[in-house]
Amino acid sequence: MNKMSYLPCNTKGFSLIELLLVIFIMGLLASIVVVGGLGSERSSLVKADAQRLALALKLVRRESLSNNETWGLFVSESSYAFALYNDEHMEWYDIESGEFGPKELKADVYLRVTLENLEQESADKRATPGQEGIVSNTNAIQSNVPDVLIYASGEQTPFEIEFIPNWDGQSWIVRSDGIEDAKAYILDHSLSAL
Repeated sequence: MNKMSYLPCNTKGFSLIELLLVIFIMGLLASIVVVGGLGSERSSLVKADAQRLALALKLVRRESLSNNETWGLFVSESSYAFALYNDEHMEWYDIESGEFGPKELKADVYLRVTLENLEQESADKRATPGQEGIVSNTNAIQSNVPDVLIYASGEQTPFEIEFIPNWDGQSWIVRSDGIEDAKAYILDHSLSAL
């Protein structure tokens, strides 16, 4: 007869309580990583929007120089659009599509434009009836003058466009002194207090 003999076993394992505890801790750590990652994703969208505008301004500037054209940048609270000035008709034409077409911001931010130390909250100037301005390179009176002008000479309006998050995040700035290309910077509040 073959009897089964029970021999003491040296194998060790985890109890059910130990396994549940480990799974709980891993779930807790995963949720912390996901919540922390959401803030960095929004911040990276702000950075990407600012860098995208700086690059677009650089490309428009090159286009303006190579084709001897005057371009403009219209800025609203959550978007921006380029326009081309027609000297013959003395008016601005919106670029409707392509690489210089209107761009909606991907991040949840609003824009603030500062021109030569004259701060203004951005608003869509093209939609304001009766508003008149003077295009600085002609004597034409226009109702839709862009926030930033890019001249065929390579110069542009000195400006600063701040990308301000609608949450407690860091702002980004796209800035040009009018001579150099626009660059995107993260706003350092410690320097602004000096």
